[in-house]
Amino acid sequence: MVKRREGRERARTPLTLRLYNRFVHKYWARDVGFELQLIARREAALYIARHMTGATMYADRWQLLSAAIEAAAPNGLFLELGVGKGASANFIARCIDRLAAAGTLHAFDSFEGLPEDWAGTAERAGKFSLHGKIPALLPNIVVHQGWFDDTLPRFRDKVAHAGIAFAHIDCDLYSSTHTIFNRLGGLLRTGSILVFDEYFNYHGWQNHEFKAWQEFVRARSVRYCYRGFCTRGGSVYVRIDGVDGAEETGAATDSVARSAAAGDAMTVGGRRVSLAVRSDGAVSSGE
Repeated sequence: MVKRREGRERARTPLTLRLYNRFVHKYWARDVGFELQLIARREAALYIARHMTGATMYADRWQLLSAAIEAAAPNGLFLELGVGKGASANFIARCIDRLAAAGTLHAFDSFEGLPEDWAGTAERAGKFSLHGKIPALLPNIVVHQGWFDDTLPRFRDKVAHAGIAFAHIDCDLYSSTHTIFNRLGGLLRTGSILVFDEYFNYHGWQNHEFKAWQEFVRARSVRYCYRGFCTRGGSVYVRIDGVDGAEETGAATDSVARSAAAGDAMTVGGRRVSLAVRSDGAVSSGE
């Protein structure tokens, strides 16, 4: 009798409500990843509120990239570090082709995917691999295929007295971003524009591109300001306002690179340098 009554009550419960309850209790209520993403989004929003009050909001990464490229000096180096299938590389190449004095994008990637697991996410080593195959790219893109540790020093030595006008950093991992700044940090100048594709807004964002950039900032007395961010995703656009600790006339030596890797204060250009991040997100010497 009891079972029969329960069956009648169950039959009277709307199907949509039964499906909703099943979904909520079986999936959503137990989805830790979803909750971690909400926390990460909240952390990113708080960081924006505290440190990016002067930055422009963009609806998507393409609008942000376009604005960042337009803000870059046309006569410097244009780089993309992390190419993948080439969508952003081709977009950047089309944009810079319209600039008066710039027309070449230097693109760096192994096309073998992530070199290691992306800690804090579900992405494993080898994710995004094209098995070494270079995707279809526009003619004004020069590809430097290989791992950053191999390709960046060779490139730096060839362009040691040039400056970076624009760099799109889309390599996700702390280790890869760390290598970029160790190897190419000496090419950054006042006015250099950097776009980070995965700066924040995912679980563990404080341990990857964000961390590598902040370590470089501390090591080289970099002054910078946030110029833009995407309301969806993790793209952020930065302008460098001063690089007191950078070697403005040449490439970084291996010893300087090691010091930067350790995040220590160091002697550059004959003087000791260190810095602190101000409450407004800019960077200056001292605490």
